[in-house]
Amino acid sequence: MMFGKYFNPSERMDFLLTAIEGMRDTSVHDSVAARHMLHVILWVPSPSLERVSEAVMSIYHNLDSISEPLAQQQLLKALVVLGDQNSEEVVTTLLGCSLSCDSVTVEMWRVLTFHPKTAGKVLRELLDRLQEWPLRQRHDVSQQEAGVAPWALDQKSREKLDSIFNGEWYPL
Repeated sequence: MMFGKYFNPSERMDFLLTAIEGMRDTSVHDSVAARHMLHVILWVPSPSLERVSEAVMSIYHNLDSISEPLAQQQLLKALVVLGDQNSEEVVTTLLGCSLSCDSVTVEMWRVLTFHPKTAGKVLRELLDRLQEWPLRQRHDVSQQEAGVAPWALDQKSREKLDSIFNGEWYPL
């Protein structure tokens, strides 16, 4: 199981993307093997991953197609690991997916904000991203930046999110 430490970051990402694709397989054995591959590549201490946005997009595109519950659970755990290690890239990528606001996107945000390990990082990064887009600049947004602009916060929403970080709000 320690062979994952011998991959460079790009090879690890290729391996991770292959594992995600393999989880879609209808064969339980193939899906189990893909789950184990994903576990090995993410939980073996090694240099950080490259191309994290590719992994987030792959999770987004494949999550709904994975029928085995344990494989779905492992994939969402992988998202949490990615969110913990690369919150900026994960949040920026998910903001682009959020325009469709489908059930997969909602589940990905839910998982990232549910786990205490990632919730603070992800919410702080989200707040930072949203504060970069004042309402008055919405009309000047290029197509590349359009994924973030609709999420721009008004002052009242910013204050509510700030209160979360200041301990004035506690989730149930």
